[in-house]
This record gives sequence, structure tokens and C-alpha cells, in this order.
Amino acid sequence: MRTEKSCTPQVSAIFKGSRRCLRLKCSPQQPQAWPTSLSLLATLALLAAGRLTFPAAAQSTHPSLPEDAQPLAHIDAKLAQRHWAAALALVRDFEREHGPTPAVDFRAAQAWFGLGQILGKSTVRQITNGRLGQFSGDFLLVEQRGPDRFLCCTKDSAWFRLRRALDGGFDQPAAHLLHARLWLALCKPELALALAKAHETAILADAQPTDLDALADIALQAGAPDDYLRYIRLRAARDPQEHDQTLAKAYLSLADYYAQRGDHDLEREFCYRAARLRPDDPALALRLADAEWLAQHYEPAARHYRQYLLHSPPQDTERQRVLERLATTPAASGAP
Repeated sequence: MRTEKSCTPQVSAIFKGSRRCLRLKCSPQQPQAWPTSLSLLATLALLAAGRLTFPAAAQSTHPSLPEDAQPLAHIDAKLAQRHWAAALALVRDFEREHGPTPAVDFRAAQAWFGLGQILGKSTVRQITNGRLGQFSGDFLLVEQRGPDRFLCCTKDSAWFRLRRALDGGFDQPAAHLLHARLWLALCKPELALALAKAHETAILADAQPTDLDALADIALQAGAPDDYLRYIRLRAARDPQEHDQTLAKAYLSLADYYAQRGDHDLEREFCYRAARLRPDDPALALRLADAEWLAQHYEPAARHYRQYLLHSPPQDTERQRVLERLATTPAASGAP
């Protein structure tokens, strides 16, 4: 399962020093007009909560032409093959003939996301009377950096393209899932999860295994292990041949999650769940043994160390450490 562990260096550099705390009074029932001075992250928080609307001036316009299914199918084929640059070349070919459309903008956003270009080559520009969230020519104003100065991203970025697709009415589950994944790339997993759950019914109705992997990644990084496990169980149910392996990997991820938080009881619990699905896995037996040893549960530790020795290859570098530990373990009497 692919995991988006951290922000890209590009995004980290752009947002370094930009995490300002902002208190806004907004009615949950009454969306606000786009404010003129918000950080990008604060603005996006309101968007995810459904408490902010784009101003009419910021809405992108698209020609109302029937979209040719064949060019879109060609773009989709390249995206499915993860040929991001080739997909973007087809996007440019389409737009030279027809101009931008929401469906093509969404596909461009997917390709730029695949290339890791969340905000692209962002620059700070002078935009007189500019407003945060506004499209100004080929730029999207994403963060205010002073009077009439804005951090701007161009159409060669996932954020610009997805915003224009959503503004243009592209209301598809895949677009909302990508929106959540962009949040995750911007190091805001809690908001990513809130956005994903706001559209969860539609996303799950047609979710592919990779979509469920993405939802699970978001949930775990947002500190929502119950949601993580729920998405993983759906993922496992849709791929019966990999059912046990999918769950075992997920249980180990949860063991890591709880270990990082100092909850070693839950760490051991999820290690045991994984071990029941992979009883002959020497690496898992070793992990269980070490966890029990640290908890001073020497008898089960010795049992798992012996299981590790039984299933591990003779050249495994951990064998010597395990033999030495067994020799000094109070409950380690008996041959491996």
C-alpha cells in the first residue's frame, strides 16, 4: 500500500513560516464570500468545511462544447499507465483545439499530482486589487504575502487545475478524492480526512482498491485508526486473493502507529493479529518477540524468538542477537 508520508520539499519550502492561527466567525449554515486576507491553509480549512464560496470573479469559464470521448479516453489510458508527461501532452493537444474544460482540467490535475507538482513553480507576484482564491490570467492567487502581493501557482500544477475543474462544476467522486489527497500533500491530513468523509458515500460507491488505499493513508495520518481499519477492511473485501495479506500489512501499520505513540499494549495486540494471518513469517515473529521482551514478558518473548529461529534462514544477521538474548532470558530454557 502506497503511503504519502510527508510533504514534498517544494510544498514544505513554500509553507515554511505560513502556519498562522486564524479565528473567524462563520455560520455553518451561511457560506462566506471569499475573504481578502487569509493564508492559504486557513482558506482551505473553510473550503473543506463548506463555509466558503468562490467569488463570481474567480469562476473560470469554459466553452460549452460537447467533449469528445475519444481524446479523453486516450488521456485516461496514459493516466492509467502512469505516463504523466504523455497524458499532459494529450491535454495540451486537446486544449489547443477546444480550450480548457472541467473534465480535461481534472485529468491535468491528476497528471501534475502524479509528477509531484502540487503547486508547481509558484512565484510571488504583484496583483493590484487581487483577492485570495482569484484566478488572474494564468495565475491562481493562493496566499497573500503583503499589500497586493500574492503567492501564485500556474496552470502547470495540480492545485490550479483541480480548482478550475471544481469551479467549472466537475462534481465527481474522483475529483473530491484527489482534493483530499492534495490536502495530504500540503501536510494537512485532518482537513484531508474531513473533505474525504464529506464525500465518502459517493467515493466509496465506485472506489477502486487504490482509492481505498488512499483513503486509508489519509485516515492513518490524520490520527483516525478506526477509519483506517474500516477502509482497509473494505479494501480487503474487494480483493479476496489478497485479503489476509492486506489485513496483515494493515495490522502492522497500526502496530507502528501505536508504537510511535507509546501504546505498547495496542502495538502488541495488532502484531498478534498480523501473526495469526502470517504464522510462518520470521520477521513478524521477531517483532513480536522484541515487543514482548520490552514489556518484560519473557516467556512469550522466548517462544516467539524460537519461532523466528525455526523459520529464518541461517544467514539472517539477527540470529546471533536472538541466540544471545535467549541465553540470558529467564524463561528461555529448552532448545530452539
